[in-house]
Amino acid sequence: MTVAGGAVAAALATVGTPDRSEGTEPFTEGSTPLEQIHSIGITGEDVRVGVLDPTGFDPEHPALVDAVTGLRAFDGSPVVVDDASHGTEAAATVARAAPDAALLLATFERASGFERGLDWFREMGVDVVLAPVAAHGAAAVGDSPVNRAAEAAVEAGVTLVAPTGNAARGHWQGPLGAIASTGDSLTLLDLESRAADEPPVGSLTVWLGCRAPDPPALSLALIRRTQTGDGRQLIALSQSERPGLERLTAELEPGRYALELRLPDRSSVPEGFATAPVSMRAPGYRLSPARPAGSVAAPASAPGVVGVGSRKEGGAAAYSGRGPTPDGGFGVDLVAEPRPWPTVEDPGTSGAAAQVAGVAALVADTRGDEAARERVGGILRATATSMSDDDGPTFTTGHGVVDPLAAVRRARGTD
Repeated sequence: MTVAGGAVAAALATVGTPDRSEGTEPFTEGSTPLEQIHSIGITGEDVRVGVLDPTGFDPEHPALVDAVTGLRAFDGSPVVVDDASHGTEAAATVARAAPDAALLLATFERASGFERGLDWFREMGVDVVLAPVAAHGAAAVGDSPVNRAAEAAVEAGVTLVAPTGNAARGHWQGPLGAIASTGDSLTLLDLESRAADEPPVGSLTVWLGCRAPDPPALSLALIRRTQTGDGRQLIALSQSERPGLERLTAELEPGRYALELRLPDRSSVPEGFATAPVSMRAPGYRLSPARPAGSVAAPASAPGVVGVGSRKEGGAAAYSGRGPTPDGGFGVDLVAEPRPWPTVEDPGTSGAAAQVAGVAALVADTRGDEAARERVGGILRATATSMSDDDGPTFTTGHGVVDPLAAVRRARGTD
């Protein structure tokens, strides 16, 4: 998706230096959309992009070596790594889409570090932020420091792009009243691996959230199904993170597992809370039966954030997080088809979000004035190719597939 230097030089020699705001130069035919955009000199120049990822970055990566202008670590997390980390690949995707953009890279471990990273980007005048992270615990309870920090960045004029998460098949949601009426405990879901023909194995984290004021005490149990006794073996219990939020962690050996929601006492459920939503999220695994609706992760679930899902075979990938958000928003603004990374064939919604962040940098480059840069997210949404029959946004694919050419044309006023 990058353009050879000779091709760019030839294109610029033909059209001259473009006026990015009102240029009328035609896009080059017969090349990729990004190459066509690059051919008229729109490459992310004078745009700053921040990438906030917990896995660290390799600033010597060929796509990053001339692009990185700042590195910061928050919460003690290492910012420089010497391997092809998730953060490195996400940043490299942005750099290939917007090769002249300046990149500021930051790592974090906790919500406080995420907030401080966004604050640093704002202090440095960053135009676009890519946060290729999925905070499922934050999304399970709605309001959280992650959501609030993301919303504050958007309100300050930053275009914040984030993946919707890869947990649609590992998500379940239902009303508290329906669960409480069935008894003091209820085995809800079988836990399965991503591949249907393989048993679950490896590290497991499950989030249980209840979005209600003064939520009742809930807990989650991991059960291994056995062939002896009563056929059930308790493996792990969840621990409380804060009122209304539980986290269960375990190391799985191959076997058959189920998740059991436990209520210490049905009378502990406050009257009138029957409709309070309870959700379970098991990223990296499948739940049976699953309920993908509401599986969008934070910070994509925060208002104003450009939430990006994965496009597959004419729709959204089965794993791609879906809305609605806790406040009733779509959660999914756009979808993009994730291109393979060297370390993984399908980088999921993180790969899709990185592509959209690169396009956002090109749109910001096209319209250099501050007010226009604040409209980047709106331009991306307005120019997406709809995937719904009625052309309206949906909880699955949002406004549709990101369209780099249409977005740049809209930004230049030539559509």
